[in-house]
Amino acid sequence: MGPTPASTVRHIRQVTGGQPASLPGQRMSPADPTDTETDIDAEAAQALARWADARLVAALLAINPLGLGGVHVHAAPSAVRDEWLRLLQHACPEQVKVRRLPAHADESRLLGGMDLSATLRSGRPVLQAGLLSELDGGLLGGAD
Repeated sequence: MGPTPASTVRHIRQVTGGQPASLPGQRMSPADPTDTETDIDAEAAQALARWADARLVAALLAINPLGLGGVHVHAAPSAVRDEWLRLLQHACPEQVKVRRLPAHADESRLLGGMDLSATLRSGRPVLQAGLLSELDGGLLGGAD
């Protein structure tokens, strides 16, 4: 069995010198020397609750992506984000594709357009499909 949530939070505090990891836009205060095991357990419970919410969102998105209207997941590149995308892929029916949009992808890669090198080689216009048309009803995850 893997590490417990409380031990994971303790490890994060050891690595960061007592500071839990901050979220974007969140201010961090100095570590309180009176932190107790209860505080760590509360943080672990909050992390587990957020993960349960993320799993529920993945399940709902897999069931009815059009009805949900999509999801904006704001997460830095990490094992947690990759695990959520893997969870989403497994929750979706087999015929639904789930792809991650590379951060460096431009508009023509997303929407499609003229394939310049193939056009020059063939002497006639050659169109390249974009990620959205390749997915054909699938789900596309982007990176912030």
